Amino acid sequence: MGFQYSLNTSTIRNENTSVVDAIDVAADAGYDGIEPWVKEIDEWVAKGGSLSDLRDKALDRGIQIVNLIAFPEWAVPEDDARQKG
Repeated sequence: MGFQYSLNTSTIRNENTSVVDAIDVAADAGYDGIEPWVKEIDEWVAKGGSLSDLRDKALDRGIQIVNLIAFPEWAVPEDDARQKG
């Protein structure tokens, strides 16, 4: 089993970069997949994008969405912070 290389989308994020843009950047750079942040997916959907369109775009470009990155409060070691999550 070989390794696949995926782009953490935060490395190219700016105010004008969407998760769809990240798919194009990753494909053009030769990556196998992307690891978008949950926030980026939420922003895409809030602006009228659909998850199926996102999937189709990734498939069309040969990119796998291999993981979603999030740091929810319930995963922190402090009891009081976890209670908020």
